[in-house]
Amino acid sequence: MRLSNSFLQRATALRGAVLALAVGLAGCASAPAFQPGAPTFDGAPVWRVPASQIEVQTSPEVGKPETQILTRLAIAPEDVARSWPASRLRTDSSQNGAIVFTIEKASATERILPRKTGVTAAFTRDAESVLEVAYAVSLALFDGKGQKQGGARAEARASSTFVEGSDEDDRRKLWDRLMREAAAKLDAELQRQVPEGLPGLQQEG
Repeated sequence: MRLSNSFLQRATALRGAVLALAVGLAGCASAPAFQPGAPTFDGAPVWRVPASQIEVQTSPEVGKPETQILTRLAIAPEDVARSWPASRLRTDSSQNGAIVFTIEKASATERILPRKTGVTAAFTRDAESVLEVAYAVSLALFDGKGQKQGGARAEARASSTFVEGSDEDDRRKLWDRLMREAAAKLDAELQRQVPEGLPGLQQEG
């Protein structure tokens, strides 16, 4: 039996469509279901600062997380740190001073631990990694003449171990928890240090 060219073309097109659908469904089935969220610094307190501008700068030592880590985060740690002064500080246009907010460290790292040896090694099949999110930031208040009037600094970190070979969703959930924990710790430490180190603040909320 001889098939027409039009029939063969339609059959080939249909076969391609079926294969594309199968690949798409397989991709959807393997895609992680959990989607991380971005940590925020909403709510009180908010301070009016004796400065007309706030400059945010990042130290050259601060780099982006590895791609495999960054794809599991909703936002880079550096961007989380940058959002703090925008959320917690308000400028005063009647003042001539300036606040410099410096991001000294904003990292998300993953380090594989050495495999255990001895008796415990017999019960440990998968390698373990340490996941960590860490921050270090500083603030400096300058008057209109460029003289430093005060400063504050805060560090925060959150870490946990993760068994390699576990579900991808579990890894994403852990990164999400660490990002939120580290941001909350940074916020809490800055709320303690900033009022003590920067004179002339007025709390608005």
